[in-house]
Amino acid sequence: MEKCLKARLIESGIPFPRTHDLPALLALLLPRDPLWQSFEAACQTLTQYAVNVRYPGDDATKRDSQEALKFATAIRREAGLALDLKA
Repeated sequence: MEKCLKARLIESGIPFPRTHDLPALLALLLPRDPLWQSFEAACQTLTQYAVNVRYPGDDATKRDSQEALKFATAIRREAGLALDLKA
């Protein structure tokens, strides 16, 4: 989802720092696309999953994985529409 947000920022001409923080990237995009505010919780959740399960000791459950996939699919779909992508 990071790449989707960054692609949308680039397409909009909005500079952004080197970060993997999805809520921070989304915050930069909101003045241009206020409707993307509906993805705030999704970005927060996806960022947590990306950090928490990257290292040994914390695993994602099947339910966590399904939720992450749902969020990621929604953001990817919206980014594709905004960028006029066919796939």
